[in-house]
Amino acid sequence: MDTAAILYYDIVLVGLPVEARTRWEAFMTATVGHKYQSDLQRNPAAQLEELGEARGEGRAVVTVRETRGVEVSDTVREQILAFSDLAASSGEDVVHY
Repeated sequence: MDTAAILYYDIVLVGLPVEARTRWEAFMTATVGHKYQSDLQRNPAAQLEELGEARGEGRAVVTVRETRGVEVSDTVREQILAFSDLAASSGEDVVHY
């Protein structure tokens, strides 16, 4: 999450009276599957979702290769698992030999 967004949220939360802050925190933790309404929160949430998706894809690539008996060196494994761009068009965009 963007540092500015965290700072903004923290300042707003601290400025609330204790009763309102308690209700707000309870509301926020109970809001499962919430879609952010503000641009301040919507963009970081989408970026985190994309990053999680890319990491899952990377783990899947490594698993498939290992399952098929294809050797995956530590260097290649690190490059695949560290990659976070789902828009890559080829393996060369991911792994640098």
